[in-house]
Amino acid sequence: MTRENKRRITEESIASRLRSWRKGSDLGQSVFADAIGVSFSSYKDYEYGKIQPGSEALKAFANHGLDINWLLTGKPYNAPSVTASANDKVVKNISATADSFKELAANIICNAFHSEAEGFVAEFLTAYELVLNASDEEALTEQVCGFFANFGGDGSAHDVLWRFLCRRIDERFPLKGFVNV
Repeated sequence: MTRENKRRITEESIASRLRSWRKGSDLGQSVFADAIGVSFSSYKDYEYGKIQPGSEALKAFANHGLDINWLLTGKPYNAPSVTASANDKVVKNISATADSFKELAANIICNAFHSEAEGFVAEFLTAYELVLNASDEEALTEQVCGFFANFGGDGSAHDVLWRFLCRRIDERFPLKGFVNV
């Protein structure tokens, strides 16, 4: 296809889309030419593909509701919806906030269980006059924390865990004068 033929097809396509749009608006050529501020002969030349509309004419067409992207390419302009874009941002912010809240809540709960577990381990070790090295004490605290996280840190969980640890210690290190709880 030669350059001239390609140009002619493009011009004819613009011309036919312009004509189609004007006719769909139920306006005559002279009325539309007056409305956009161009001479009747210039407008007629646009519709017949003799000349292409310049920037001022395109601006005038756009001001009268013509989709310039469609006029020039045959494809409608699909602008991203400002509302959809704003909604997407709000949803992302809410989602990020919810995720942050979940993480914060999990950290608070974990810290509460960990504090509870540390207190429990310290009380237990003191009651049995046991001394553990730091890594063993931390390992025991983590185990107790996991138990509390699964079964709660209330009194009944304490009682169950205390009895369990007492039995384990009694099995390995029987204490004189100890009475099982």
